Amino acid sequence: ALEVGFAEAGQLGAELVLTFDADNQFDAALLERVAEPLLSGTADIVIGNRGQYARISERLFGWYTRLRFGVPDILCGLKAYPVDLYHKHGRFDSGRSVGTELALYALRSGMRCAVVPTPVRPRDSGAPRFGGILRANRRILVAFCDALAIDMRHYFGKPT
Repeated sequence: ALEVGFAEAGQLGAELVLTFDADNQFDAALLERVAEPLLSGTADIVIGNRGQYARISERLFGWYTRLRFGVPDILCGLKAYPVDLYHKHGRFDSGRSVGTELALYALRSGMRCAVVPTPVRPRDSGAPRFGGILRANRRILVAFCDALAIDMRHYFGKPT
């Protein structure tokens, strides 16, 4: 759905796209705060920071992206992107990155990132989007390993 949404936003001439989880964990008033760094030109991408992690795999991924890019919560569903970034990369997500591919592409490209605190409410549905504890941790760990492998290829001079 996000892939289709990004493509449609580009066709409609939008300048930026915000992702926002549909489980009511975020207050819609945050959208303005997340868009502001892009609109003011102080950042090239904006990533929310929930300040807490539900799973061990989220802590590990967050630890790595905090050390590597200064981004503590790469898995936060509240992000803002310029549509040009989507066109440059050619996609939002290839399926295994649990919604992190475009953000990681931007960070690896040296784009300026603003991190915005995003308070979280209990989710409406009760069911996490990544599944139960084992399934969710597995999916996030696979995405983390993929991100780490791409970074290692970049580090050793074989970018993808």
